[in-house]
Amino acid sequence: MNANTSFATFPGNLRALLLLSMLHALAAPGSRAQHDCVQQDELERLAPDRGAGFALAVHDGTLVIGHDRGGASVYIRTGDTWTAQQGLDPVGDSVLDDAGSAVAVSGDTAVLGARNDEADDQGSVFVFDRVGTTWSQTVRLVADTRIAFERFGKSVALDGDVLAVGGPRASSQSGRAHVFERSGGVWTEIALLVGNSLPADRFGFSMALQGDLLVIGAPLDSTVAMHAGAVFVFERQDPGGWTEVAQLTASDGADSDRFGDSVALDGNTILVGASGDDDNGNASGSAYVFVGGGASWTEEQKLLPGSGEAEDFFGFSVALQGHAALIGSHFHDGDDDENVGRAHLFTRSAGVWTEQAELLRDEPAANDQLGHSVALDGTHALVGAPIADGFDGVAVVFVPCPDLCPDDLTKTEPGLCGCGVADDDVDDDGVPDCLDNCPSTSNAGQADADDDGLGNACDGCPDDAEKTEPGPCGCGETGDDTDTDLDDVPDCVDNCPLVPNPGQEDQLGNGVGDACDPAVPLPAWALVLLALLVGSLGTVLARRMG
Repeated sequence: MNANTSFATFPGNLRALLLLSMLHALAAPGSRAQHDCVQQDELERLAPDRGAGFALAVHDGTLVIGHDRGGASVYIRTGDTWTAQQGLDPVGDSVLDDAGSAVAVSGDTAVLGARNDEADDQGSVFVFDRVGTTWSQTVRLVADTRIAFERFGKSVALDGDVLAVGGPRASSQSGRAHVFERSGGVWTEIALLVGNSLPADRFGFSMALQGDLLVIGAPLDSTVAMHAGAVFVFERQDPGGWTEVAQLTASDGADSDRFGDSVALDGNTILVGASGDDDNGNASGSAYVFVGGGASWTEEQKLLPGSGEAEDFFGFSVALQGHAALIGSHFHDGDDDENVGRAHLFTRSAGVWTEQAELLRDEPAANDQLGHSVALDGTHALVGAPIADGFDGVAVVFVPCPDLCPDDLTKTEPGLCGCGVADDDVDDDGVPDCLDNCPSTSNAGQADADDDGLGNACDGCPDDAEKTEPGPCGCGETGDDTDTDLDDVPDCVDNCPLVPNPGQEDQLGNGVGDACDPAVPLPAWALVLLALLVGSLGTVLARRMG
């Protein structure tokens, strides 16, 4: 365009379009668009076997991508970037064992479930440990009492030194779960858990573990209706002792809902997938949120996607982080292709969950099955597509997703200071101002001898919890600035602390104020007043005696 061309020379409709474009450009830096869930990367397999993205697990920036045909890939997050660390190739498994079809990670330990290990699908679990940046297989675990076709390792959950393993086809497919604990580097099975012990319940199909709570799904439980499903909550009440404290079912459970296909746990919230629910058509799927603790849990809300259709299997995978829930619909059809898949992000505000975004692959293809697995790590949503790219599979990264500070245009996650507050560090001591007990003076150690909330570095009375500045009376036990007679002179320096004497007159110079020194003669006006009072008193007495 010629620099001398006038804006007015453009046709009216073109002027309108140009104006809208300019307004959009000006608004973009502070607009909500920067908080949308946008595909950032696709993480490819690092181990030989295919099907990456069949399972996902993440903990503190370490992502384990499970492969359907065995093995796993480990990626590490630094800021917003995921970097390949190592492929995990279990020793002693075969392609048909499915080692990696279930994964869990906690700290420097990763677990790969091999549900089809052994000739009769008894199953096993491979444990890897990281030293520095190198992962090594340390042990292969099996059940203490093995059962043919149990599929031990169909689900796994790990938190520190506690590992839970599901075997949903044990005992006529009633299912069971095994709890292991690690001590001195050795894993020992310490508990064997069962649900209702009814055939075909598939107890142990899914599980989630956090602290002293273990949540286990039984998607074919028929307590409410045939194969409506149920979820069992266990609590560790004594070291090594796990006790069932609650059984959860959907308030509107119906035949073949498969409530418990997937479970997630974070704090006082449990998220349960029911991929067979038919609210949006046959097997369209749903998810349920429960809140509570211990033996008391209440259904908070049922979640349905806005684009739900028949045979989406929404709820086959779920992830939960604070007030954000990510739910997969791996069989959702695209505009032109079948089973493209997608994931749905929901967030909670004031106890109400709302769908915020649909996560789609930038270049989807038929049978990608995006959403077969899901995970959340801060503002990163991770979604597995195990059939993508010719069955190689990928894990797709979306950011920022969720936006953990939806009302703060400068931040997408709380950081150290929370939303709406900058993580500034004025004194450059490594402690942000919002947490610094002396934000204007460098004090990395945050020393606070008197525990008054003000660091020694800027506390005028560091050993006196009552004062931060000496004042007239100084610090410590003798530093009480009380002013009993309210004459604006503190008792510690008042020459007559019980009688108001703001002028502090002391005629005799003996340190006792005239207002309360008996040795000081009364002034003339006081003598006259006293004489009048005595005379009046004498007159009154004389009248009474006369």
